[in-house]
Amino acid sequence: MTVEFPWGSFIKVISADNPVALRAEELDVLVLCEASALSGDIFYQHLFARVEKRKGRVVVPTTPKGFNWCHEVFRVPSLQEGHKDLQGQANPKYDPAFWSAVVSSVPEYGDILEPGIYDQETIERARRTMPLPFFKEQFGGDFSSYSGLIYPWDPRTMLVDRFPIPEDWVHVVGWDHGTRDINPTAIMLGSYSPKGTLYWWGEVYEGQQSVKDYYRKLEHRLIGPHSRKVLRALSTDPSANQVRIELAAMGVVSTYPVEKHIDARIIRTTQMMLDGQWKILKGTCPNLEREVNSWEWDEKNPGKPRPGQACHALDATGYAVLIPVYQGNVIPDPLKPENETPETQRLWKGVRQRFLNVEKSRQVDDLHNVFDESPFAEGLTVEEYTFDE
Repeated sequence: MTVEFPWGSFIKVISADNPVALRAEELDVLVLCEASALSGDIFYQHLFARVEKRKGRVVVPTTPKGFNWCHEVFRVPSLQEGHKDLQGQANPKYDPAFWSAVVSSVPEYGDILEPGIYDQETIERARRTMPLPFFKEQFGGDFSSYSGLIYPWDPRTMLVDRFPIPEDWVHVVGWDHGTRDINPTAIMLGSYSPKGTLYWWGEVYEGQQSVKDYYRKLEHRLIGPHSRKVLRALSTDPSANQVRIELAAMGVVSTYPVEKHIDARIIRTTQMMLDGQWKILKGTCPNLEREVNSWEWDEKNPGKPRPGQACHALDATGYAVLIPVYQGNVIPDPLKPENETPETQRLWKGVRQRFLNVEKSRQVDDLHNVFDESPFAEGLTVEEYTFDE
């Protein structure tokens, strides 16, 4: 990652993982790639003096990451009096040696609008589905505050009166298994209405129980006045392999989200809330209510929840909403989606079939691993299970 010239000049790319290695020759030009992701002491402790001796230039191309050190060191000194970021106030930290510009793909943010980066449909979908701090940084290119609640929770519209959940709705469960002696296990029960609204109506939230005991408590809540509610999906933490092993030994098939990052759960849940499709029945899920009403961003680590908060019920609901389930009782043909022309269906049939084969193979492999590793699965075979397309 180095280009050296015969007359002694060089261009070199160096990782910032080892800050001491950055101390070498004096520099004419320094480029801090994705500076907001670097440690705050990198610049002044290891690089500033090397550039300043040569009266060099520092270029800082980066996507913001909250109001972190990058904002304080490079953005604030560049703001002249009257800039919109200062809300009309004077800037005592202004330094004419600094210049910055926030380039945005949406007009309400940034200093410079660069249209055409994304089409309007993509921008509007992102605006609707992403938490505001994510959207402001990723699409607006602007610095964003992460203080306050993570979810746009509004109890006036999202907390609804109790009603009997029809047994023919689509029922799902999210399972976040806690450590036996520290964190509780949260098992959340929800049901999709025919219009696609997900109502959370039951929870198991306690610790120091076996998987079998937890499942018995879950089964008890699924029993209705006339029959048992049939689960369309039971989703667990992707890392909870032992839970799936023990459930399989009881003849219970579970799944887990392909997308494992917490951002996926936050974005999907936020989208459902903003679309009016995520609700809690009053008095049925007290721990979920408590968590959604208090889960906050970590201002010191933008884009991440503040550590140490209770979020077991929220994690469980997050695993559930990432599992695609078909609405209604008739499962459509995945090779022939509705509202598509026969020509489009024919064109995409081969690609969709390959995806289905890969997913089925993943489920089969996962169950093989479950049965191979579990001392409780003796006598069970993968052939006893069927897989919805």
